[in-house]
Amino acid sequence: MPAVISGVNITALYKGAAEIINKIEKYSAFNLAKYLCLEANNKYAECVLMTYSDQLYFFAKWYLQLWAESIGKNVGFVRLRVFATTAFMAGIAGGLFCSYVTVAAHTQFLVEFSTFILVMVVLGGSGRWMGSILGVLGYILISEGVRFIPGIPPTMVGGVRTMLFAGLLFLAMMYRPQGLIGRYKLE
Repeated sequence: MPAVISGVNITALYKGAAEIINKIEKYSAFNLAKYLCLEANNKYAECVLMTYSDQLYFFAKWYLQLWAESIGKNVGFVRLRVFATTAFMAGIAGGLFCSYVTVAAHTQFLVEFSTFILVMVVLGGSGRWMGSILGVLGYILISEGVRFIPGIPPTMVGGVRTMLFAGLLFLAMMYRPQGLIGRYKLE
């Protein structure tokens, strides 16, 4: 309204703006900014950047930080909060594990134990806490269920259990890489 009162030709202003937009729409930076504006107005907070190369890893990290800051996120605080939360959860898990085994030593964390932890996470799925709980329950049910299979002597249960989990891990990675209820595919 103030522009009309001061004598600006609004029709010519709109035509000029449309010409500029038509000229710069071919540039990808403009399209990205337009896309981010439209997404921000629709309350979407996702932006996917595929680098497809290890050489662009740090560029992707920089871009993600820049994007998060541009929509008003305090990246340092979010990183600190994620670190504190995961450290707290790892501390609780370690405390529960130590109370179960009564002592923690480096000899307990061999390849077989690490593989079983990997099986729990892959079986349940990544990106959701419920997937990890489902993975633990599945691991315990299968691990204890192997003992009751008829015809397997007690001395062979450990080997059969390891082969079964290796097969499950293989099948999960082939046909369901994101786990049973996972959000992200592991590639």
